[in-house]
Amino acid sequence: MIASLVSVAFGILADLRLSRSAQDAPTRDWLGLCAAYEHGLIRPVHGLFGFVACVDDGVIDLIPRGVARLAQEISDVFARADDDVIDGLGPGAADRA
Repeated sequence: MIASLVSVAFGILADLRLSRSAQDAPTRDWLGLCAAYEHGLIRPVHGLFGFVACVDDGVIDLIPRGVARLAQEISDVFARADDDVIDGLGPGAADRA
């Protein structure tokens, strides 16, 4: 276990030294792995999540917006009923007061 921890620490230190060096290390772009990773994984995942975000904004958010609009309409109906019926005022009398 100690040898494993020492080898991990050595790998981390070596990576820090290579990444901070002014020279371009030959292993930094080993077999085009960085470009393959960028084009094969990062860009497709970003595109997928961008699409999912658009679906969330355009489709899934319709449900809470619809519920909020329905609640506003119900609130308006109750407010008119309060002004016209419960308070004993005639229709529109609360607007003139």
